[in-house]
Formats: sequence, C-alpha cells, structure tokens
Amino acid sequence: MNVAKWYDNGKSSDTTSLGTMHYAAPEQVGYGLSATSVKSDIYAVGVMLNVMLTGDFPKKKRAKGYVWDVIERCINLNPDGRYTAAELLEELEKLKERHR
Repeated sequence: MNVAKWYDNGKSSDTTSLGTMHYAAPEQVGYGLSATSVKSDIYAVGVMLNVMLTGDFPKKKRAKGYVWDVIERCINLNPDGRYTAAELLEELEKLKERHR
C-alpha cells in the first residue's frame, strides 16, 4: 500500500498522515489528539472484518449481531475505547465458539 512509516511511541502526535483510506484510524489521518499506536491497528482490523463479512465499509453497511458489537468497539473513534490485541483475540475466540 506504500504508506507505512516509522513512528515514535513516545511522541504525542504524528507529524504526517499515514494509512490507507477507510482503514486508517482517525488519529492516523489527523483527527483527535492522540498519536498512532497499536490501537490504530485494531481499528484497521475492525474495518477489515466488516468488509470481509459484508463486502463494504462500516459506514455503508454493517455486519449483524454480536460480530457488529465487536467491530464497533474496534472502530471506536477514541483509541482508549478500542480493544487491546489480547482482548480482541479473546472476543474472536468467543465468536468462533458461538459458530461451531
């Protein structure tokens, strides 16, 4: 996608926008006061899950049921409201068990 860059976890904000349109977290494209972090990746995973399940982005078409609840938390505008990677893994395991 040719948009990656190194980021400094100690910075309070990024100096340039980065990410792929629709998959980039708000903080990656200049919205909000926080810097890019691991939580930015969780946002992208949420968008990707929705696209995989519906064929479209969350603003246009939402997944249904409990999976939407998981996606919605992934794409929370506030990074602090998103899952950690471990929490997301746990939720995805729960989803897998529900559909066995």
